[in-house]
Amino acid sequence: MRFLDKYYKWIKIVIMVCAYGYLAYILLHFDNYEDFTSNFTNLNAQKFIFLLVVFCLLPINLFVESLKWKTLVSVMQRIPIRVAYKAVVAGITTGFFTPNRIGEPLGRIMFLDSQNRSQAIALSYVGAFGQSFATFLCGVIAGFLLIFSPAFSAYQNSTGMQTGAVLFLVMFISLYFSLPYLCRKITKISKFDKVNYLLEAISYISLKRLFVVSALSLLRYTIYVSQYYFLLLCFGVDISMYEAFVAIPINYLLVSITPSIAFAEMGIRGSYAIIIIGAFSHNPPAVALAGVTVWLINYVIPMITGSLLLTAKKKL
Repeated sequence: MRFLDKYYKWIKIVIMVCAYGYLAYILLHFDNYEDFTSNFTNLNAQKFIFLLVVFCLLPINLFVESLKWKTLVSVMQRIPIRVAYKAVVAGITTGFFTPNRIGEPLGRIMFLDSQNRSQAIALSYVGAFGQSFATFLCGVIAGFLLIFSPAFSAYQNSTGMQTGAVLFLVMFISLYFSLPYLCRKITKISKFDKVNYLLEAISYISLKRLFVVSALSLLRYTIYVSQYYFLLLCFGVDISMYEAFVAIPINYLLVSITPSIAFAEMGIRGSYAIIIIGAFSHNPPAVALAGVTVWLINYVIPMITGSLLLTAKKKL
């Protein structure tokens, strides 16, 4: 991509200004500093261990995503895991301030050969689709368990909603695993060379490779849910493991299907957490803070690290 080659210096500056500007906005408009600091200053040994586990899961989370990215781009270029790791972290920086993090591919492709970057954008969205697959699969399964709990007894006779959820999940999974086949068919009939060029990379993905991406997406999703659960315990939320591992996937599902501008994402996460997870707890502020904290840990720390990587990268 010649545009990146020519204007890389200015692109880095824009990314840094936008990423840190968004972070400054978040910090200036966060209204719960008193509750936030109170929870951290009153940590006992057990709660400190919970918090430590959450931080330890962060590099594992990024490593799993790096394996997924390495698996996807290997259809066109083989890269070592350390390069894939850098690309993933850089992608978090470029996606940090964009709606639903659609800017992540820009950071990732900077660590590939220039002739492969355009097609890698398409591959990056396959990876995002795979993560959505994990979110929808676990979210719908948890949804059935959730509506049969006493807290949501009003929805137990909602046959239409249950049927609709199952049909949507089946359609989504079918579409996901049919992506390579559909792309091959489209490239044969499409007259748009640029579209064909982008879809060509997806058509190279084998079904076996797609299953590997799906497994890694599910593993990463499990890490996310575990982090959230440990933060709930850290903040003193009285919730059982079963309740947490039913409510948290629903929370993630609602967040994922809600279109959001980055500036509103923290508020959306906190609101959904209070509605879903708060149904099992009488401590809504702690529930909301856990949702905000898991977002800060998984995105702010990698964003800062990614910004340093992009700044240190001299050329493409």
